[in-house]
Amino acid sequence: NALQTHIRILFGAVNNASIPEDPDLHTINTFQQRFSSAMEVDRILKGNANAASFRGADQQAMESLRDLRIRCAQDPTSNIVLGMSRVPENALRMIFATVHSFGLPAWRPDLVGGTATSLYNGALEMIAIWTFEQAAATFAYQHFSPNLTYLHDMSVIQKLYRNFVWSYIRNLVMKEKKEPGSIARSLQENKAYKNRQELTTKRRRYLRDNGWNSRIQALAEDNECTSDQEDNPAGNGFLIMRKTARNPHITDFYRMIDNARVKSKAVFRGQRKNTFKEAPRIHDPANRESRISDRLPRGCPLDWFDPSYFNSMDIRFRALYINAPIALPRKEDCVTNDLTPDWKTMAKEDFMKNYGDRVRALYNLPTQEELDALVETDDESEVE
Repeated sequence: NALQTHIRILFGAVNNASIPEDPDLHTINTFQQRFSSAMEVDRILKGNANAASFRGADQQAMESLRDLRIRCAQDPTSNIVLGMSRVPENALRMIFATVHSFGLPAWRPDLVGGTATSLYNGALEMIAIWTFEQAAATFAYQHFSPNLTYLHDMSVIQKLYRNFVWSYIRNLVMKEKKEPGSIARSLQENKAYKNRQELTTKRRRYLRDNGWNSRIQALAEDNECTSDQEDNPAGNGFLIMRKTARNPHITDFYRMIDNARVKSKAVFRGQRKNTFKEAPRIHDPANRESRISDRLPRGCPLDWFDPSYFNSMDIRFRALYINAPIALPRKEDCVTNDLTPDWKTMAKEDFMKNYGDRVRALYNLPTQEELDALVETDDESEVE
């Protein structure tokens, strides 16, 4: 983490969507005319270990530092920013002053057109590693608890550097060039997946701890049962993305459970209190559907699906859910906001007789003849 943060400081990456800008061709040519090899840069660095000769670039360093501060202010909740904010200012000034002392306007490796061992990229590697050693030796990264025994092991540091810069960062650069905006979009989706997983787990725990039947708990077993969300640009909380395939009745049940779950409090000594207040989840006014909203759960009750959506799917799809349980009665058989209905713990046989069979009848499940025909089609395909 310490070395990665150091590299992110060098090119001003304040979040995981930040990638280094391409270097100017004139900068590369000028640098290569000025220095004969990367080792020459290394000798200059090691010959000025006290960093005194780099103070002439201090004005440019201050400008780079201000630019970094501005970037950090734009994403204050980023863990990367939090790590950067604890690096002492004198260390940051040393880092940027060293870069500028070599006539470089910024630390920008040539990840697209160059190689790790080229003169220009090799020199930037030397600068990055040397400034990291200087900063770490003065405990600038002590909040990461780095193992300082490896600080002067060039082979280890170089391996870590190249793995991060020439594998991870370069892959991001190439992906972004191939599909602009893909990095930010992937991060947004990863965040949505994480939020959705956390919410599914909370719902499942609430249903289990409050004695709801296992068939009802199944509504919170698969993460794909849960809608994803986006940050609300108009204020606090999140906007819930539409999930077309889901039964509106199930959505109403989720809302009821969430309201009860958020309001629940610890009442006995020793119980864990929910000290983190959940941000509100608000239905998206534009009723949008995200790129991952249309992904469907495999292990869920049949009535998770909206009947009209389910019945519009082909036989092969509908056959996947032929043995799926029924979780809830029909909407008209439920009392709004009733957390203790008679069907909450009802045995399967009684539930199906009183409620479930009427729900199951809403779904066009494949007949045995259709299933047999499907198997015959599969057999013929294998023979061909």
